Amino acid sequence: MTNAATFREMYLYILLMIYIFAHKRLAYIIMKQKKIEHITLNLIVFGTIAIISVLARQTVLHYGWDEFSSYLILVVCSIIMGAI
Repeated sequence: MTNAATFREMYLYILLMIYIFAHKRLAYIIMKQKKIEHITLNLIVFGTIAIISVLARQTVLHYGWDEFSSYLILVVCSIIMGAI
């Protein structure tokens, strides 16, 4: 085996290792990004549910219902919105 063939094999091996490392790193970055997107989506959904529930409670209070019923509406609205 000549030195050129050995050098070529070593070069190809190094390129393969770089490709494998880059692929693993890219997969890690993509998984981390998907995790962040999932957390963000959950926060948006739960925030929306909370806002709608509070608005429902305020509407019920505006129409003269008592405090307990308004909190009951808040809980029921949160459960229904969460189920949807």
